[in-house]
Amino acid sequence: MPAVILNALDVAGVNYDRHWRDPFAAIPNYDVLIGTPFKVQVPLTQGRNAFWIYDDGKLKLGVSFMSEAVGQGSDGLVTFSSAETQQRGYVGSNAFGATRRVGVYRRHTDGVAFVSKPEGADKLGSYGLEIPAAGPQAKALTRSIKLIVEGKVTKLSDGHVAACGPIVNSPTFDAPYDSINTVCFVGAVVTRVAFVNTTTGETLKEWSVAKDAMLKATAPPPASRSPVRSNAGEEADRVSALLNSAFGAPDPGH
Repeated sequence: MPAVILNALDVAGVNYDRHWRDPFAAIPNYDVLIGTPFKVQVPLTQGRNAFWIYDDGKLKLGVSFMSEAVGQGSDGLVTFSSAETQQRGYVGSNAFGATRRVGVYRRHTDGVAFVSKPEGADKLGSYGLEIPAAGPQAKALTRSIKLIVEGKVTKLSDGHVAACGPIVNSPTFDAPYDSINTVCFVGAVVTRVAFVNTTTGETLKEWSVAKDAMLKATAPPPASRSPVRSNAGEEADRVSALLNSAFGAPDPGH
């Protein structure tokens, strides 16, 4: 993991802990990190984040942006590490006196928040591709293909380069789980997103700000549009032509 990302996440974690201990404590911005380039390699997981789905002989790759706990003027974040611990549970009860054992889980997740990103994402803001592959080949590809995210550190809407926020799930009788996911993320101007086979070095598909600029620079100018006559004018011309053919053109002297 790039040092700048780790440093920013450390800062966010320290600030988060400081805020919980003292909500009035000053929180440093660490603007020195702004503009620092980075490159993150994210492994694929089944069905979430940088994900793979295998169905009917096709390996589908995509990016699922997490939006919970972000809310910092970004399009969501891509997480690259997550660790969960199960803690000692307890017996909970509802308003009717029914009791149930509650599992307690604590998770910490790190990621990159996309403040801006290359064009080409689908309507859901995601990037993806599809690879025809037999089962064994597809299985091997899920291990060798990685999502590459490149960009520069930038400020989030709150003025900081990184932040943390909790995602809290309170237990219910039907879902007896008490969980808190502390999500920390770094603000980023993302300049390149790519799926790369790290075994062969092949870039399978990429989206980049540089490519966007090149396409705009080489795009032909919009075609000029000729004046369009109204339907009424076209109808008048048609009637005049019929009269001329039937009675001859009018004498200009009369």
